[in-house]
Amino acid sequence: MTQPHHRNRHPKYRKQYKIQNWQEYERSLIQRGDLTIWLSEDVIQSWYDDSLNQFGRPKLYSDVAIETALTLRLLFKLPLRQTEGFLTSIFTLMNVGLNVPDHTTLSRRNQSLKTKLKRVGNPNGRVDLVIDSTGLVIHGEGRWTRHKHGKRKRRGWRKMHIGVSNGFIVAHVITDDKTHDGSIASQLIQQVGEIDSITADKGYDQTQVQQSAYDHLREGGKINIHPRKNAVTSESEEAALSQRNQHN
Repeated sequence: MTQPHHRNRHPKYRKQYKIQNWQEYERSLIQRGDLTIWLSEDVIQSWYDDSLNQFGRPKLYSDVAIETALTLRLLFKLPLRQTEGFLTSIFTLMNVGLNVPDHTTLSRRNQSLKTKLKRVGNPNGRVDLVIDSTGLVIHGEGRWTRHKHGKRKRRGWRKMHIGVSNGFIVAHVITDDKTHDGSIASQLIQQVGEIDSITADKGYDQTQVQQSAYDHLREGGKINIHPRKNAVTSESEEAALSQRNQHN
């Protein structure tokens, strides 16, 4: 099976996957169509806005209601009118006696909605840190402008360096596209604090990364950084490089 790829990608660089268990793969395809939606009691109780001391016309729906509707819109890629009808049908099937914000309300409240993201904070318990980076594309003036006036310049992008532990992003740094991954690794490790292990690819196979990881390791911790293709055993007697030499 060939992974979906960009149409301009050379066939040589297409990533190939070999399916071992067809029954499990078929079940996973079927489960993609499974739709399960529920509303907690907290959401139902806070669906309508009951805040006081506001200027102007009071709001009928709370920010939770608007955020729920707009989240479903982004998830299923629906226009505002279809989002209103989709949420109405869901409430009818669930037998939930709640009104649905109309599309004009969603459009107006979307401009002033301030979404509050829950912060995980410092990880508790065992911390197995995995660090890597990904690219963030900066979209320009749009396809029509490029067609009308031609391609003006190369599209810019940024790099987001993240540290993940137990499925949560516990550290992050955003840099320009010229910043090397290894130079940011120490900042990610310092944001987390003490770690039980660290895992990274060969782009982080640097002495400064090894030393920073070793300084924050708990007793018995391991450094799992893949060595480079041309890596050689270090002759230094530093304790931070002892685990690296074992990988070579």
